[in-house]
Amino acid sequence: MNLKGAIRFERNQALFYSLVVGTAMFIYVTGGAIINPTNRDWLMFGDAATHYFGWEFFRNTPLFQWPIGANYPLGMELSSSIVFTDSIPVAAYVAKLFNPILPATFQYLGIWIWLCFVLQAFFAQRFLKFFVSNRTSVYLGACFVVLSPPLVYRLIHAGSGHIALASHWLILASFCLYLQPGRNDAKWSVLFALCWLVHAYFSPMIAAVWLASLVRRSYFDNERLSVVKSFMIIMTTSLFIMWASGYFIIGSNFNPAGWNYVFRWEPLSLVDSGTATSTGWSRILPNRTQTDGTTEAFSFLGVSVMVMMTTSMTGMISVKMLRHRRLCAFTVFVAVMFVYLVVNLLSTDRALSFLSLFMIVAFGFTVVHRIFLDRQRMKTFSPLVIVTASLALYSMTNRIGLGQQTLFEFPLFPPLKQFTETFRTHGRFIWPIYYLAVFSAIIFFVRTTSRKYLPYAIIALLLFQIYDSSNASNLTRQRFTKSPQWSSPLKDSRWGMFAERYDHVVFVPPLNNDPDEIWIAIDELASKYQLSTNSGYFSRYDPSKFVSMTEKYITQINSDQMDDQTIYVLDPKFFPKVYHIPEDMENSIKIMDGFFVITP
Repeated sequence: MNLKGAIRFERNQALFYSLVVGTAMFIYVTGGAIINPTNRDWLMFGDAATHYFGWEFFRNTPLFQWPIGANYPLGMELSSSIVFTDSIPVAAYVAKLFNPILPATFQYLGIWIWLCFVLQAFFAQRFLKFFVSNRTSVYLGACFVVLSPPLVYRLIHAGSGHIALASHWLILASFCLYLQPGRNDAKWSVLFALCWLVHAYFSPMIAAVWLASLVRRSYFDNERLSVVKSFMIIMTTSLFIMWASGYFIIGSNFNPAGWNYVFRWEPLSLVDSGTATSTGWSRILPNRTQTDGTTEAFSFLGVSVMVMMTTSMTGMISVKMLRHRRLCAFTVFVAVMFVYLVVNLLSTDRALSFLSLFMIVAFGFTVVHRIFLDRQRMKTFSPLVIVTASLALYSMTNRIGLGQQTLFEFPLFPPLKQFTETFRTHGRFIWPIYYLAVFSAIIFFVRTTSRKYLPYAIIALLLFQIYDSSNASNLTRQRFTKSPQWSSPLKDSRWGMFAERYDHVVFVPPLNNDPDEIWIAIDELASKYQLSTNSGYFSRYDPSKFVSMTEKYITQINSDQMDDQTIYVLDPKFFPKVYHIPEDMENSIKIMDGFFVITP
């Protein structure tokens, strides 16, 4: 076989592996039924409903519009872009091209989840190939990355899931690009475009890895002029994609107050086997009590990965220490005493957690020490280690803590404060260094384990990982296979009659993720009859527009100057305290399913 044939064979083998393993993991985790594009019941609550209705309204917007991602029918003046509903714009753009032939009920989110597993497998094995030559070890090792608890957890976060945020393959792709020689400006541009068109939170993570590659090229490879060109290309591409997708539609005042930096990561998250909405990631390590917001930073490594860290670290250290018997004996004595003290001073569960965390930290220091011992490795990997460590520090916010305790706080400079309020779910930024830790565990385990027993050892650890986290996997699968059939609470037949005659349906004041999820029913009605609405789940909106929109509608109602193309639904909690209905209009108010409705 010639060189081109060998390359083609290896590429096809990698694609086949990714499809088989990614699909198998997808079916194991979700049951597989959600890939049916006409199955939407599993999406009709929480964040998942936001993602779905973002697409449902967007599919009926003009094909040729600017910005391309404008989505005025959902949110109207309040929040009107496909990017603000986390509906995976790149998938929405593609699906919109085929909208004329798509069925009335159509969702691509199940297909996207399947694609995430396939791409996670593809980029995991591709990254491992840079360090591991044995294909069996590469393909088996990549399975641990595909089944990473933080990835699977995103599918059931808060009970409904953050589907776009399951695209962890974007991080793995940036690692692969970092290791590729040359500028790769076109590939980096595509990767940044995908980040903005999947979920904005991935962009700072990928930007950090990209900047690390620029630093390596500038200071270690003497490519300063080309670095400037690369910087300008990527920045221009990113700004254009953001503009075209509607990131700037709502202006800069879009951060509602009240977040208070609660979404932080803390080190014990690495060994915390559960969250408020997802338990059972380990039968050995306990589920620790968490503070508000730390579920966003769920980053459990898995017991098998920790075993790989322990055995590989032991192998790396023992080779050198055996040459110094006294040092070896002293180290063993100190380790035994440390374990003894921890076990006797703490409860069993807490002792297991702290010993596991200590082992992870020790493994990390051992790996970094080996990197900086070799000059060539230091040139290659030190920028990547530094930027991912910086992201880990950012994930801790300015309220550094351990467990439920806040150790200290520090003030933020105004420019940094603006950035941290924009990317306010800080705990997610632990993901890059998390995956580097998992990759490091696999790579060093392969290098320090006898080749004779290596495949059996990896298979045994993989099977144990699946068994150890089976309770969480079963819970995840139930979320997708046992979702009840959704039924709208708007039963009155007049809703449909009026919807056919009007262009807009507005709630006064606008609904934004109300506890009873009435916004889902309003959105379902509006999308079915292609009406615009101000109701939804808007995490990014201009608070001043919320106030002005409410005041405008109340003024219209009280002065009998309502838009004759708008259905007004009045919040019963404010009726009649806020609305001063003119006497000649009182008979025109209809009560439909407990709501006061005005149809001018």
